[in-house]
Amino acid sequence: CEDIDECRLENVCQEERTQCVNIPGDYTCECQDGFRANAQTGKCQDIPECMETPEECAKLGDGAYCHELLGSYACGCCAGFDFLVKQDGTRYCQRNANPIPLEKNLVDKCCLCDTRRFGSLCVAQPGLLNSNR
Repeated sequence: CEDIDECRLENVCQEERTQCVNIPGDYTCECQDGFRANAQTGKCQDIPECMETPEECAKLGDGAYCHELLGSYACGCCAGFDFLVKQDGTRYCQRNANPIPLEKNLVDKCCLCDTRRFGSLCVAQPGLLNSNR
């Protein structure tokens, strides 16, 4: 017997954000990377990485923020901070030489952020990314 790869057929997995996985004698539809099945509906929904794994962007240090993207996320630095990369590839945020006044940095156009606390993590406002990266 030879296994038929059902995944080669067009539109095997009908649900949005699913991918076909061939298994011997059958196939299964799984959520694409960055998505997981809702326990009640079974439909694939975006994983809120910024809420569930804030430590990833917090590695950038003070002034860092996390921005949710569909199926992913992005880390960046708030206004008043520069996004830098060391020679070893380590990424980090560093307060720039001309920081904006603290009261403006608390609610800037990219994120809500309290930079007075060391190691604070900002959460980006929906739909906006910092242009100062």
